[in-house]
Amino acid sequence: MKLVRNLRTDLASDGGFALAITMSLGAIIFLLSTVMMARGIRQVTMTALDVRWDRALDSAEAGLDTGIQVLEADGEYNTGDVPPAFATPKAERDWAVLTALGRPASEVVVTPTGEFVVVKPPGTALLYSVGFSPSRDAAVRSERAVRIGYTLSPIEWEVEFALLVGDDLSLSGNTTINDTNDNEGASVHINGALSTTGSYSVEGCVTSSVTALTGAINCPPSPISYRPIPTIDPLLMYPFAHFVLCDDGVPYGGPIHSVSPDPDGAPCTGDETVVALPGWSSKKLGNVWNWKTTTSDPTEGVFYIHHGVFNGNVGADNAPATEVTVILSSESGAACTGKSTGNMRLGAASNMVVHPSLAALGYDLVIVAQGDVDFVGSATVGGLILAHEQIDYAGSADSWGAVVAAGVCNTVGSPVQSSGTTGTSVINFAGPINTPFIDLERRADVVAWHEL
Repeated sequence: MKLVRNLRTDLASDGGFALAITMSLGAIIFLLSTVMMARGIRQVTMTALDVRWDRALDSAEAGLDTGIQVLEADGEYNTGDVPPAFATPKAERDWAVLTALGRPASEVVVTPTGEFVVVKPPGTALLYSVGFSPSRDAAVRSERAVRIGYTLSPIEWEVEFALLVGDDLSLSGNTTINDTNDNEGASVHINGALSTTGSYSVEGCVTSSVTALTGAINCPPSPISYRPIPTIDPLLMYPFAHFVLCDDGVPYGGPIHSVSPDPDGAPCTGDETVVALPGWSSKKLGNVWNWKTTTSDPTEGVFYIHHGVFNGNVGADNAPATEVTVILSSESGAACTGKSTGNMRLGAASNMVVHPSLAALGYDLVIVAQGDVDFVGSATVGGLILAHEQIDYAGSADSWGAVVAAGVCNTVGSPVQSSGTTGTSVINFAGPINTPFIDLERRADVVAWHEL
């Protein structure tokens, strides 16, 4: 009996020990679980913080991209925020962030990764962007501030439209605008109002900055933003001229004349040399010198008509195209006042193409007028046509290149009062055409990048 009693005592003692072990293990497991949970919560928090931190930088970078685009379109762009002198990098960062926090809600731009605010001080080539994630107004957010230094460089203007008009346009008749590369890229844009009649055909988009137009595949609805057109100043093209036809009715050697170049590179200042010009003549009508060609094979070259007009044919449709570029300046300059000069009135059956000397420079310009360009009848023209005022593209006109009527103003008594196309006129467009004129936009180059 004693043996049995001792055995029972031992068993009872072992059961208590096992229970103690089990409870201890449970406590340890509980503690480990608590630690693991705390670590997990902390890890989730840190991960979320890391994600916000990275996304805030992505948003700030998007702000820099946007700011650069705005600066290229408007080099004077700024937000008016003048920074103080910074004693430390931290002071600069604090200023950028506080300034971004203080900008109006309308300047907060939402991105897929958060929001950004651009800060552009005036009078300095510095651009700031502050990115916020998830948002600027979030109670818990990450903020990243970045700054770039930049330079703005002028670029040559490239004409990207088959037909570009700075004021109103009447698109009528059976006008056809072809993309000769079959890319549906021969587009038309009008900064003013568009009126249409007839069955015109455009292998590209037709857009206006004023008139409401329905969008199409790959074409936005109108009105769309204004398309800037640089000042078409013929004087910029004078250095390319072989001949200068002055306002005394006499031809002279231009800057690149092979025998008698203009010594000072300025038109009609009295130091030019008179030169022979077979196939050309002049006549004073209404106190304005009118120039024209007198044969179907006149002297070829680049011609600068100073304060006059051209009125006649160039070449003939039954002969090879005459290689002639005509540049015409107006007596009133770009103001469109006073006498109507700087106009090109191109007669029927003309057949002209850009002079090879300009084509070799990459400038496929055949007519540059500070006044109007008026197609009196059918004419074939190979090259870009530019007018500071208006263009009447009429009859069965056929050109290879873009047509631009800047429509800056309209001289009283000039040949064309409003730009338009009529008849069975055709514009064939192969793609963008470069010019020596300076684009209103600039190229921005980043010269330094810093995160504050």
